Amino acid sequence: MIYAIVEGVEYDLNYGDPAKFEGEDDLGMPDLHRMEERGPMQHGSTDRGYRLDPRFPTYIFGIMASTKAQLWDRRTELLRLFRPSQSIIMKHELPNGDIRYLDCVVNGGLKMPAQDRKAGIFQKVAVVLKANDPTFYDPLADEHTFALVGGADECLVPTEIPMTVGIGASTVYLTEPIANEGDVAAYPIIRITGPIEDPKITNISTGEVLDLDGITIAAGHYYEIDLRYGYKRVLDNHGVVRTAELSSDSDLVTWHLADDAEVTDGINSVEAQGIGMTDFSGISLVWFNRYIGI
Repeated sequence: MIYAIVEGVEYDLNYGDPAKFEGEDDLGMPDLHRMEERGPMQHGSTDRGYRLDPRFPTYIFGIMASTKAQLWDRRTELLRLFRPSQSIIMKHELPNGDIRYLDCVVNGGLKMPAQDRKAGIFQKVAVVLKANDPTFYDPLADEHTFALVGGADECLVPTEIPMTVGIGASTVYLTEPIANEGDVAAYPIIRITGPIEDPKITNISTGEVLDLDGITIAAGHYYEIDLRYGYKRVLDNHGVVRTAELSSDSDLVTWHLADDAEVTDGINSVEAQGIGMTDFSGISLVWFNRYIGI
C-alpha cells in the first residue's frame, strides 16, 4: 500500500482517487560507490568502505474515471500532488505490517502520454522521485533517556574514623546500552537539559565524542545537538546557534548510533556525564531506525 504525505496531509494512492498504485522500481538496494586508495607500488587497491548514492524510485499509477471529464480532473489532482516545488514523504505499508517512510522530491515523469490513455477514461502514468537520503525509516521515532541520578561526588573511606571525601558536586558518569534496530547508521538529536556543567556524550563503541567542556546550561534551559545530515548543529532553547561551543575534538559530523554491521547486535555503549546535575537535569536521544531498502 502506497501513500504520499505532503505538508502533513496523507493521500491514499491505492483505490483510484486520484490514482491507483500499480507498481514500483528502485526500492531495494540503492546505487552505491566504493572508496579505495592505492599505494605507489600496490597491485590493485585497498577498499575503504562505501557510500550510498541518492535513490530514484519510480511509481506507476493508473488514473481511472467514469467520464472523460473526471479523468482530466484526476490528472490535474495528481499533477498538483507531485509538484517539484514541494517535498513528499512516500509511505509504504508492507505486507508484514512494517511502515517505512522515504523522503523525496519530484525528479521526473508524469508525462501523461496519449498512447497510455485508453477510451478517454484511463491513464497510465509513472512518476520518478529522488531521495537524497536513500534509506527508508520507521516513522515511529526511538528515544533513550538516561536514568540520571544526581548525587554528591563523594565516597566513604573505610578508615578507623569513617570520613567522606570528594568535591561535593552532583556529578554523573553514566553508561547505558542504546540499540540501533535499523541496518544503517542513525544520527540522533540529543537534548541536554540543565542544570548541568561540562556535559559530554561519548559513544564508547565508536570512540566518538560530543564535549561541551566549560559550558554551563542553566536550570530550565537546554541545548539540542542535531546530528542529522543537512543540520549538524547545536541550538539552545532560544534558537541561538551554539555549535562553536563544542570542543575542537568533538565529532559533530560523524557521531552516530552504529548498526549491527559495525557493533554487535547494534548495541551502542553510550556514556553521559556532567557536573552540577539535579532531578531537573536530563540527557536524551531521539532518532529514526533506518533501513537500506525494502
